Amino acid sequence: MITPKRSTRFLALLISSALVAAPAAAQQSKTPAPPKETTRPESNAPAPTLDTLLAADSYKVYGEIRNFGQVIRSGSVSEILDPIMKLAGPPKEFKSLVKFANAHAETLTSSRVLFAAWPARARLPQFLMAIEFASPDDARKFEPQLNEFLPKLLPPPTPTPTPAAATASPTPASSPQASPTPETEKKATENKPETAVTKEETPAPPQFVIKQSGNLVFISDTAFTFKNLRPKDSRLLAEDPNFRQMRDRFATEPLFLYFDIALEDKNRPPVATNEPKQVEVVTDMNQKPGEEPPEMEPPEMMPDTETPEPPAPVPQPEATLEVKVSPPPGQSGVVVTQDAPSSAETFDPLYYMLMGSMFGGQSKYPDAVGVAISFDSEGYAVRVLLINGPDAKSALIPFIPQLISGPSLVLESPSVLPADTEFFVAASLDAPQIYDRLVKAFNESFTADRAVYRGGRVVYGRSGAKPPEGGPFASLEKQLGIKIKDDLLPVLGNEIAVSLPVSTVTGKPDKETPPAEQTSGPTSNQNAAKKRAPSPVILISVKDKQAARALLPRIIDSLGFKGASTLAQTERRGDTEIVSYANALAYAFIGDFFVFSTDVAATRHIVDSYVNHQTLASDTHFRNFTRWQPRQVLGQVYVSPALMDSYRSWANDSTTLISDATRDFLLRLSPTSEPVTYALSNDGVGSLHELHVPKNLVLMAVAGISAEANQSPLMRNESMARGILYMITSSEERYRHEAGKGSYTTLDQLIAQGMLSKDMLENNGYKIELTVSGDKFEATAVPTEYGKTGKLSYFVDQTGIVRGGDHGGGPATAADRPVQ
Repeated sequence: MITPKRSTRFLALLISSALVAAPAAAQQSKTPAPPKETTRPESNAPAPTLDTLLAADSYKVYGEIRNFGQVIRSGSVSEILDPIMKLAGPPKEFKSLVKFANAHAETLTSSRVLFAAWPARARLPQFLMAIEFASPDDARKFEPQLNEFLPKLLPPPTPTPTPAAATASPTPASSPQASPTPETEKKATENKPETAVTKEETPAPPQFVIKQSGNLVFISDTAFTFKNLRPKDSRLLAEDPNFRQMRDRFATEPLFLYFDIALEDKNRPPVATNEPKQVEVVTDMNQKPGEEPPEMEPPEMMPDTETPEPPAPVPQPEATLEVKVSPPPGQSGVVVTQDAPSSAETFDPLYYMLMGSMFGGQSKYPDAVGVAISFDSEGYAVRVLLINGPDAKSALIPFIPQLISGPSLVLESPSVLPADTEFFVAASLDAPQIYDRLVKAFNESFTADRAVYRGGRVVYGRSGAKPPEGGPFASLEKQLGIKIKDDLLPVLGNEIAVSLPVSTVTGKPDKETPPAEQTSGPTSNQNAAKKRAPSPVILISVKDKQAARALLPRIIDSLGFKGASTLAQTERRGDTEIVSYANALAYAFIGDFFVFSTDVAATRHIVDSYVNHQTLASDTHFRNFTRWQPRQVLGQVYVSPALMDSYRSWANDSTTLISDATRDFLLRLSPTSEPVTYALSNDGVGSLHELHVPKNLVLMAVAGISAEANQSPLMRNESMARGILYMITSSEERYRHEAGKGSYTTLDQLIAQGMLSKDMLENNGYKIELTVSGDKFEATAVPTEYGKTGKLSYFVDQTGIVRGGDHGGGPATAADRPVQ
């Protein structure tokens, strides 16, 4: 039985175990079942095949591994298993599984392995696996070997002792039964016959069932019949249109998964049909539960002078919250009274409702999803095909239903972005439809909730409440002095792109972090950190450049930059004009795109690269690694080789918390860095998501996960020490803004305030020290025993940047490099 500790490790091996863990999938603990069954065909029916095994409504999840033996012995799989076996310290069960799969790889060279899970009907195994052989003889030969191996991999649980029948003569019903004394118990034990037992151990049944029929060998968690897998007159899964389209589309990939999202789960308990209940919340001390609040006009229509004063509340020690469930008929709503917010806390609730409309609403999930994974000598490709239902055809992302996709395009943003772009995302969007969907979702949400904020009073369910006149964008349009639908949307095109530094993806410190001695005091450090923060560059295609030029100054002036036109500075780069505003933001029109960023230098760099014809579209890496993409797409993501370069620098950095074995493995990988590419396209039957990842990047990720799952005590201490310094920084900032009134404090005070734990600071193999001077502080972490409890020393100050290095047990300083 796999122990909890080993189970935790096993999760880190998910990538590889998905390829080789066919037998291990039966380890789900279910109702005990009889041991293996080698059965005769049921009702003299022909032996099932993988294509005639399952009905379309049997399972929601289906998968296939094709040419299983070839997959196991392929270089792509063995290279993934190498760091796992060497760095992760996998449990012996996993090693045995890999050894068994490799030993039988020749037998399974051309075999298909089917697995199904999440049954949609009753009387089906929770998990079913079938292995296909070339002939029934091969299946019969393999079945005993599997039956011999699985009990060793998954031994039955410890036998459970059960009480046996009493052997003593029964006490007559008419005679009272006296409580036994220790003496009588001892005598009874001594006089007990040797053959009598009070307990017996029932052998625990195995956790799996092995079954062979025809050229198939089955593994399941419980016994099953083929009649239940495919009831009479039911439609086969192979005949389901969605499944057939998916499998035909991914016929050559070695790993195929199918998710039938639209399939109804008949095992689920029926949903109660009772009328929905209303939750009534009362915080007014004078309003009794169930009492109808006085009718009020909608706050939008009600002058401030007409707001009735609430009666004086009955003195209470504390305000209480009372929840009452009552049926809705005849009730107009609930009034919640609270303290009026201060001027600093006021906000426009319509903004929050509008944002809720963008990310809220009912998700438009597809009817079915197909996933295929393929690999070659250079990389891995993951393809996901979504067959959409009638309501999901235009949703770009299922959980953001208002994000409507535009037409398929030949994206032009790579012809504007510079060649050294590290990370960019582009998509085709339908702005008019997004606007209409937002307005509709907002109005529906408003009608359902009828919640408006006015003077600290919240009214839910007011019969007279109406959406704001002019729509949810009315206040914004009034501020801008334009009509979004009539003036702005006709100017915009479909393509939008965002470019970011790769550090946004990796989360690693900027290489150009200035040394601590170049800054002085928390203000300058905070300003430097703010300057280093990556600033996105946004590109939006435009249809009418002249109309866009006329609208921009009005929009900028209206969005809090009053008088900004007087600060505007114009500079030219060839035929392109850059407009900047006091180094706070800059924009330019390049080709058919409006380019905008709060980083003026980034805008200048894009314009210079475009003028000098050094664009991403002309970059060798971009051209070579996006050739697989369709010409017209709905979306695109490109991550340059800078991502892999950052991992190499991470492995070379002595402050990186990885073992020497992991570092050696990473440095042995090919020095060639390659990009990550992704495309979203219309496949005819649905939207196709395709991701291509370099093999070396996958191996780096697997090595990192493996090493994390098998950290040495020394590395765990180092990781904990670094985490403690981050916690100290967070606690100091919280104290400074609350009780400290602008000043930091000592460790003892942080512990007294409950912000830190004394035990955590003392039992981690490191000595933590903190010095405070007003609005500055410095914290250090030094190993209590150098080389035994840790090697690296760490330092952090009010900047929040943790620095460190190997100082032989001495303290780190502000001159050390930031740790990664």
